[in-house]
Amino acid sequence: MMFDFIVYSEATKASATAYISLDELAQITLYRADLNDSTISLTDSQLEVYIINASSILDNMFKLKGVKKDEEQSLEFPRDFEEDNIDLKVKVFVCYLVHQLITDPSIFYGSTEDNKTAQVKSETVGPLSTEYYELSSSSTSSLSITDKINSYYYSTMKDFIAKTRTFPYIVPTIRG
Repeated sequence: MMFDFIVYSEATKASATAYISLDELAQITLYRADLNDSTISLTDSQLEVYIINASSILDNMFKLKGVKKDEEQSLEFPRDFEEDNIDLKVKVFVCYLVHQLITDPSIFYGSTEDNKTAQVKSETVGPLSTEYYELSSSSTSSLSITDKINSYYYSTMKDFIAKTRTFPYIVPTIRG
């Protein structure tokens, strides 16, 4: 499934799929040495997919404080305790997530080794049944997200917005 790249604004809040624009990504990464040049060789359409994925990961990474500012907005930010625009910390964190997705996507999606140790499990409750992959306890994905991502920035965002969930968090990939 392909999503349109729609950056959050007051006019696009109901259909937005991204917290930052390509220009904001370029500007923030230009001034952050720890984000280096991971985005240089990618096309705009590739970067748009990374930004959409990073925005989705952020929306699902935390148990967020408060509620959405407006029930109609498609993304989780801004929250009811914020102004109407997206806070700079959120935008910078999305840039970090984009960087992590480009440099080491196994942090979010599991590594090839993790996939080798996954076992198919199934559950049935009444007329409903489902099958899913469960990673074995020896999987490297059992490390917490804070062990795998820039811990300073993760703790900054955690303090700003949330109480963390238990990881690993496996995210459905949007292909572009």
